[in-house]
Amino acid sequence: MHYDNVQSPEDCAKYCVTNYDFTCNSFDFCATGTNNCRLNKRHIGDGATLSTSPCDHFSRNINGPIVQETPVDQAYDNLKTAVYQKKFRLQVFGQQNFDSYAVDVRILFGWMENVTLPSIAGQFSYGLEIVDPATQNVISANVWYDMTYGLVRFDLTNTSPSPPFYTTNPITTIEDFNTGTSYSIDRSLGNCTIHPIQLGSFATQQDKTALMKNGAYVIKMKGPLDIFSMNESYRWAGQRTVRGMLCDVFEATTTDFKVPSITQTFTSVLQFFFMSDSWSETPDTDSNPVNAQPIKLVISSAEVGLSLTYNFYNFNEEDPDLKNFDITPCFTADQQENFVIVFNGSYHPYLNTNEKFFEKAARVMMSESSKASPLRFQKLEVTYDSVSPYLFLIGTLVDPAPFIDDFTQTNTGMNPPKGAQTLTNIASAAACAGQCRQNSKFPCQGFYYCASGSTCVLRPTHADSSTSTNSALLCDHYSRTVNSTSTVQPPTDVIVSKISNSIYDGLIQVPVNYGSAIYTFNATNIRTRILRNGRPSESNLLLTHFYIYRQYFIFTNTDTSIAGLSVEDCARRCINNMENECLSFSYCFDLGDCFLSHVHADNSSGIVQRQEYCDLYSRYFLDQYTESSGLTYSVKADATLPNVPSANLCAKLCSQYTAFQCKSFEYCTSTKNCLLLKMHELDMVGKTASKSLTCSFYSKNYFYDFKLLKRMTISFTNVVEFSNITSSQCAKLCVEQEGAACRSFAYCNMTSLCRLTSSHPFQSGNAVSKSDMCDLYSRNFYQPSSYSQPSKIQGRRSSQPNNGYSGGSLAGASIALFIVGLAIGVGGIYLYRYRKERQATDNIDLVQQFGENPNYNNLESENYDENTQDSERNT
Repeated sequence: MHYDNVQSPEDCAKYCVTNYDFTCNSFDFCATGTNNCRLNKRHIGDGATLSTSPCDHFSRNINGPIVQETPVDQAYDNLKTAVYQKKFRLQVFGQQNFDSYAVDVRILFGWMENVTLPSIAGQFSYGLEIVDPATQNVISANVWYDMTYGLVRFDLTNTSPSPPFYTTNPITTIEDFNTGTSYSIDRSLGNCTIHPIQLGSFATQQDKTALMKNGAYVIKMKGPLDIFSMNESYRWAGQRTVRGMLCDVFEATTTDFKVPSITQTFTSVLQFFFMSDSWSETPDTDSNPVNAQPIKLVISSAEVGLSLTYNFYNFNEEDPDLKNFDITPCFTADQQENFVIVFNGSYHPYLNTNEKFFEKAARVMMSESSKASPLRFQKLEVTYDSVSPYLFLIGTLVDPAPFIDDFTQTNTGMNPPKGAQTLTNIASAAACAGQCRQNSKFPCQGFYYCASGSTCVLRPTHADSSTSTNSALLCDHYSRTVNSTSTVQPPTDVIVSKISNSIYDGLIQVPVNYGSAIYTFNATNIRTRILRNGRPSESNLLLTHFYIYRQYFIFTNTDTSIAGLSVEDCARRCINNMENECLSFSYCFDLGDCFLSHVHADNSSGIVQRQEYCDLYSRYFLDQYTESSGLTYSVKADATLPNVPSANLCAKLCSQYTAFQCKSFEYCTSTKNCLLLKMHELDMVGKTASKSLTCSFYSKNYFYDFKLLKRMTISFTNVVEFSNITSSQCAKLCVEQEGAACRSFAYCNMTSLCRLTSSHPFQSGNAVSKSDMCDLYSRNFYQPSSYSQPSKIQGRRSSQPNNGYSGGSLAGASIALFIVGLAIGVGGIYLYRYRKERQATDNIDLVQQFGENPNYNNLESENYDENTQDSERNT
């Protein structure tokens, strides 16, 4: 037997296997020509003769069956035909003989054993991989599900822009089924959109009871098995091994599975693989093993050529931490209120393993006492003092979502029914939603808003009960998205007030199990207006004027305490404090508390104590000086100050010395003597320098007063020029010889030219331009006694600097870090750590323990090159 124009050997093989005229055991296939598929009864071993030919010969691996097997689809059709023709008869013999006829037939997937669907807890989380072979693409997602709190979160990245956000950025969606509100957060940009939960989203299903009752639009949260589309239509189909794990396989068919790119309705086969009960997995965050967890889902459809694989991993039935449901990006700073609740009790050892339980229990108590949703209490964390019997629960309260986001618009252009409560002069649908949610006459579940008449019609039902459509009325119908009778969310200040009252009444008590006993933490106070920073970085330039001692605190001699500041603002308060000279401050970054002190850390032996959540900042005066380490000059000191603890405090004394202008000093660690000098190191030409093991020489760094603008210059009008000098000498001349009249200078490295001017680059009318050879230095600091409206420099030129300096030179070095124009704020005192009057229990000498500068070792000397400056100091 032969067939014509067969396209491939595979097609010829199919003709051979399905041939009903005889048993086909081999065939010849010719790539060209007619009759190119020839079927044979015999194998090669049966005596068939082979000869050279352009065709290929294929022999069957086994002897073909004498009677051909009927295909499954044809066998099923034959069976249905026999049943419907009552040819399927069962004869029963007994006391009464009778015949029983089959009346119908249907296909059941899998084996006929009665294996029930697995059960899944009401709280879980998992990771997901969606494999699409057609596009050779894998999409990753993460899911958190908590039926107890009515919350679902899923993270997903779209591979192509699609509605409603048209972005490929990773999106986090948090759905609150208590209110029907969804929060969609762009994790790349930080944007957030608040909107009603949409039917068809990951965890939603329509409330069929409400729909059947009166056609109302109401959605509800899917149950645990519904999340995985598991229902009674699934049948057990046996067991298979997936990723090395034995799994129970459940199968079903559905026409409900939709793909955006396929518009037609099609039938899909779903195969769900659950870990067998004989297996278990211990997640990485919980010691309790998990059984019957989802492993894989395969969705296929022969009708449309669809094949998708969903791989589940890291499945965890532990109650998801509510920190995973972070909605703070959806609210501005004005819509958030940070708070701290103080508890009596010690963290160790009671919360070593119970901290998460403590946070959860406290959240529940705050929610119940204030009638606020648990989702309103964000970013809870526990801090404590190791030296005090107090525990601090820190959190952030967020405002409620807009009322309009509790509703879904279901119809437009509707005619409201008669007899409903009608309100006039309502400006918007959002305002109408507020009236509905705050209505006290009946539970408002829906409303109509007529924009043309600014009319709001409130309804006690979800369903649109209008009987006619009239687009001229412009009335839109809105239904409460979920069927909830929850009260209106209170504002933030009411929440704080109610929690405060509960604390006062002794109702906020959190018990935790410790061994066989119960330890109770009692709330004592609640405080708002705190600043949650986390440990600040050292990159802020203002902080370079301070030593930083991590996890230390000055407990006594605190002059001022201010709450709710950033560490930069705390530093500014210290620098600009006029009531007391602030030499250090302690900053507690967990609450944003700032404590100013007139005691320097170098003089703090015995009053410093360890503190986990605070850092000690001590004023750093050496940044105004250049160090010549291990050198001294053969110059008699103009003043000797004994018993100075450190070179840093010696620098402070030099800067603030009033008897004469101190331009340099020598400090010896062996004698603790601070030697002050009228002369600058630049003036000591011909003086002998000698090495020393215990002493160092420090000379005023004139560049400290300036900001460097590299390769820049301005148009000079009144100018004093000096040639053949260094850049350091140029800065010195500007500060000392011309005083406040010199507001900037340019230095040209190639020619060693120094140009002083009374012009400032940031002064109106002064154009700054690029320069190939010169750098521009703009004046930042002035001696307070001489800072006034500067006179103009009279133009002159000199080949050498004037070392006799005019009477306009400054009387002394600038007061350390004096910043012109900064306002001094006044803040209240808020002390909830009870640390101000506490005496230290350990004696710590920070200078002896850490040395001169444990954090800024490279700041003691700017190391300015005399001709080329590679660094600058901005303020």
